[in-house]
Amino acid sequence: MEETAQSADDRLASAEARIAAGDFRPAEATLQSLLEAPDESNHDRVALVLATLLLWRSAPEEAVDLLAPRVERAPSSCLHRRLGAAHHLCGEGELALEHLEHALRLDPDDQHARLWRAEVLGALGRLDEACVEICEVSLGDQVAWQLVRALLEEERTPGRRVGDRNWFIVDELLRALLQDAAPASEPTHAEAVEALRQALLLLGGNRTETITTVRSGVLRWEDGLSSSRRRAEQLQETLLRRPVEDVLADFQELASAHPSVPFYQTYAAEILLWLGDYDRAYELFGRLWRDTRTRWGYVGYGAAALFLGEHDLALAHWKEGLEDYTYLEAEATYCYRGELHLARGDLDAAEADLSRAVQAQPARLGAWIDFALLQQERGRPDRVAEAIAHIVSLAPAFWWSASEGSSTTEALLTLRAQMRGNRASAMYSRIDEAGGFRIVGTGAPHRIRAAAREQLGVLEEGFLARLVDAAAGRSL
Repeated sequence: MEETAQSADDRLASAEARIAAGDFRPAEATLQSLLEAPDESNHDRVALVLATLLLWRSAPEEAVDLLAPRVERAPSSCLHRRLGAAHHLCGEGELALEHLEHALRLDPDDQHARLWRAEVLGALGRLDEACVEICEVSLGDQVAWQLVRALLEEERTPGRRVGDRNWFIVDELLRALLQDAAPASEPTHAEAVEALRQALLLLGGNRTETITTVRSGVLRWEDGLSSSRRRAEQLQETLLRRPVEDVLADFQELASAHPSVPFYQTYAAEILLWLGDYDRAYELFGRLWRDTRTRWGYVGYGAAALFLGEHDLALAHWKEGLEDYTYLEAEATYCYRGELHLARGDLDAAEADLSRAVQAQPARLGAWIDFALLQQERGRPDRVAEAIAHIVSLAPAFWWSASEGSSTTEALLTLRAQMRGNRASAMYSRIDEAGGFRIVGTGAPHRIRAAAREQLGVLEEGFLARLVDAAAGRSL
């Protein structure tokens, strides 16, 4: 029995590897055969994977037949979400809504269930509720989210998205998905709605970050499909393995090729902050804010002014931004503005901003440094120690380098100075004593530690085996 179970698990792993490689038909055949096998040890997992494939290739009726009996026997958020999506694609909106709401009762944090519920509400004509729901989905800048949101907002208020300054994001996605069938860059309301519906039809039942499409009945990955913001993020992430000059040159090339897309310039300007090139960052952020009113325009505009010592100007830029946008809970503005208040000695205002910064985005290293300095100023050693513990957990090498032979305050000030204008939550950078640019990604220390522990175990086993061989008179 154990050997059979292992064989079934191996076949499931093989099917999942085929899916990852885009070999969908053989993967589906393997999953179907596993469900027909007498060994049922992994049938629940197999059913979930198979139902996902069926949804992706636009076979929702088959997904309903597969999942309906299982959700009665062993309900879960994953099962109810997939069943809700399947019923929606079958045109059974009320039944879909029941399952999606059940999924969210079981797991209130199931963001994909929330995304599907927004889409279903829109299909049922409940557009006000749908538009509220889609804005509460916290999946990040994903293709499906962009398309669903644009459709819902455009259906509720004709011209709301087509005339919006961020329509270029949707326009890019429609051109990539619909190709020659994409509408003009400034479509009518009717053209935009029809194009968005056709784009979502191409996605089948896939609303994940890794997009597939169904074309002429064939399911395939769309590896290069992502929003311009996500492409900018991915290019910025290559700083972890490429020279900063090369990354900035790539951003310049993209900005020249896509002048209407601000992200290729805002992400480059953020790197200028990290390098301490505040004058260039201020000029670029300012121009972007004036021309495009993109969110990071005013955030970076104020940040560059802060580091240039123009505090009143920084506050004015952030205030102007607030007239266009509501500050997001995790927005970097709170960290930068808290640092400004700290520099001015306005400790209460600094406490309000920096507390929000570290609570809303605990991975924001620069916020923890400022928070520690604030607590030091207020004579709270326990809270200083707590903040430093966070700093060490996020970037141990940075802290050890800055703190060697220094007092706590000196170490915090040194590290903040080395980080220049980097107050990011995804990557931490510093300029070392020799002027070199050093950067690490969020979570890197934890991944390194885990890998080291695993490799240490392998090394210990091998070393012990060789000792045993040596003790038995065998050659080392």
